[in-house]
Amino acid sequence: MTPVPSPDPRAAAAYWNQILDPRNLAHAPAAETPRAIQRDIALARTPDFLAALRHLAPTLSRPPGVIDLGAGLGNHALAAARMGHRVLALDASLDRMRRLRIRAARVGVQLPAVVARAEALPFRTGSVGALYTKSVLIHTDLDRALDEIARILRPGGRCALIEPQPGNPFVRLYRATLAPSAWKSITRYFDAPRQRLVAQRIGPTRLRPFYFLGFLGFIFEFGVPWPKVRNGVLACLRPVDAFLFNLIPLLRRWAWFGLLEAEKPAAKLNAEADSDGDLSSTD
Repeated sequence: MTPVPSPDPRAAAAYWNQILDPRNLAHAPAAETPRAIQRDIALARTPDFLAALRHLAPTLSRPPGVIDLGAGLGNHALAAARMGHRVLALDASLDRMRRLRIRAARVGVQLPAVVARAEALPFRTGSVGALYTKSVLIHTDLDRALDEIARILRPGGRCALIEPQPGNPFVRLYRATLAPSAWKSITRYFDAPRQRLVAQRIGPTRLRPFYFLGFLGFIFEFGVPWPKVRNGVLACLRPVDAFLFNLIPLLRRWAWFGLLEAEKPAAKLNAEADSDGDLSSTD
C-alpha cells in the first residue's frame, strides 16, 4: 500500500508552537478570567463536536474515558468535561498542557493532561475505548498516526476524527487570500484517499459532512467571538446544509469539515495479537 503524502510533523509542530504559545493568548495568561474561558468552552460546542460525542457515547464509560488528541489549549476537552465526560487531553506541547491545567482549574474542572504525539501514543495496545481529534491529523504523518490510533483502540472502540476537507469554496477563497502561507507546507487536507485510509487502518467508517453555508456562521467566532450569535446562525444553517447534502450528494465534497466515525472490530485486535503476540498489554 502506497503511503499518502504527509506534511513534515516537525514543521507543523514548530508553527503551532509559535501560534498557540500560551503567552500569545488574547488575554494575558495571568489575567485570563473564568468568564473568558467559559466563552471559549461555549464556542467549542459546535454541531460537529456534539455529533462526535454522540458517536463516542457507547464507549465513554470505561477508563480512561475519551482521549482528546491534539487538545491544544483545551477548549474541546474542557467542553466535554463540563458535559460530564471523563477526558484525558494529549498534545505535543508541554507548555500548552501546563496552560490547559491552569485553565481547567480556573473553571473548576479536573482534566489530566499528557504530552504526546499522534505518531507515538503512550497507551497499551487495546486499552482505549474512545478517541476524539479535530484539525490535528492534517498536520501529522498520517500513516503512523492512524496505525497508532488503531493499535490503542480496544475491540469495539470508537474514534471521531474531525478534519477539514479541501473543497468548500468559501474556505478555498479564505485559504488563497487570508490564510497564513505556512499552511500550504504543514497541512494535508482530508481528501478521499485520506478518508479511505481511515477505514483501511481502523475499521468501518462513516463520513458525515459539516458546514457548507454553515461556514458563514464562524464569522462570529474568528471575526467577532459571539458564541450565542454563532450558535444561532449554525442552528439555522445546519438544517439547510443537511437538506442540500441529501438533495445533491456531490455537495458533500464541498463541506468544510468531515466527521469520520470509525469503530475498530474485534478482528483487528486479533490480527495484531497474531502478528506481535502482545496480549499482555490489553485490558
